[in-house]
Amino acid sequence: MVRPADRGLQGVPLPEPGAGHRRRAPEVIQGHLRARRAAQRVLALQLQARHLHDRGRVLARGRGGVHPALGPAHRDLGADRQGARVDARALGRGRAGARGLRDEGGGRDGEPCDPAGRGGGVSVARSGRFAGERAPAFVALNSSLALDWRLWREDIEGSVAHAHALEKAGVLSAAERRAVEEGLAALGREIEAGAFAPRDEDEDVHMAIERRLTELAGDAGARLHTGRSRNDQVVTDVRLHLRRVVERQDGVLGALQGVLLGRAADHVETLLPAYTHLQRAQVTSLAQHLLAYVWMLDRDRGRLAAARDACLELPLGAGAAVGLNYELDREAVAAELGFDRVAENSIDAVASRDFVLDYLAAAAQLGSHLSRLGAELVLWSSAEFGFVRLPDAFSGGSSIMPQKRNPDAAELMRAAAPRLAADLGGLLGVLHG
Repeated sequence: MVRPADRGLQGVPLPEPGAGHRRRAPEVIQGHLRARRAAQRVLALQLQARHLHDRGRVLARGRGGVHPALGPAHRDLGADRQGARVDARALGRGRAGARGLRDEGGGRDGEPCDPAGRGGGVSVARSGRFAGERAPAFVALNSSLALDWRLWREDIEGSVAHAHALEKAGVLSAAERRAVEEGLAALGREIEAGAFAPRDEDEDVHMAIERRLTELAGDAGARLHTGRSRNDQVVTDVRLHLRRVVERQDGVLGALQGVLLGRAADHVETLLPAYTHLQRAQVTSLAQHLLAYVWMLDRDRGRLAAARDACLELPLGAGAAVGLNYELDREAVAAELGFDRVAENSIDAVASRDFVLDYLAAAAQLGSHLSRLGAELVLWSSAEFGFVRLPDAFSGGSSIMPQKRNPDAAELMRAAAPRLAADLGGLLGVLHG
């Protein structure tokens, strides 16, 4: 039955609440059940030779086995997650590094080892596999230097740690490791001084650094890539870089909180209208209003901290996808680079970027809060409100109206949020498979 108040502007009856969802419910439930049964069958096959214990009972073997994660709705989710991790470690030969699946080659991106077992001498992009020069248009299209050159510090840092692991594994001698380390230090100084810049043909930050390192350190520099793919190398760089970005942003947000707290302390007794629907509703204080942003930023910092923690997993050692045929001490590399843990699965290590999504989600939420603050400053600085006056240093003028003082800084802050949300949506689209 449709009440008169439920009619739209044109007198069209609105549907009963939830009617469409009720009609679709059986179909949706059946889909979930089919997916659940398929997952159970796949997992049962994986566990056919093992007994799993769930709160004192042994699950059936073979096809009849059911993993605790697919059990009753009242299960302990934390225990199930831990159990899944244990099972994955026991079942998965795909642990990155020495315990992972073996790669047939030890060179770059699947290149075979040289006869001495050193590996990694020639890159795919410059190997004898290809005849003739690459098309200039393809070189420009294939280059990622415009994006990844910012990772040069992290690439050098990761390369130093990798050199230490290669020395420990007997791939590099102590003298070769020193030559590599000294070459990387010299290269870092050159980049800082503007004395070195990548070439178009370098393709990416890794190639550019390897080329110059080989010029500085000779054969030892060329062999540094042994036991490493650009796949695990770049994700290591990104994790290191993003960790530092978050730490820097956290410091800025802490400073902003301090400013807001200081202003709030000065205006505990400054009265301000509280608005609903942009209409004056109640009386509040400027302090209470500013403190609302302090608490928003506090949650934003918590989300950024969680995103930083997601970065603290070392992917180096995963190779191109399925591990390495070198016994590298990944735990030592993780400790040297400041990672808390090593990636458990080599494919997940190189093929997942959900840690970037974690950061972008936190950044998008932060952007919405800063946009809200910017919008209020724009409104409050207008002649109609007149609550604040922005300093000249953060105001713009007009090319035709000399009397204007435009809140440009606040407007730019307000405009940043949609871009951050678009970045999040764009990466979700890229990663959906």
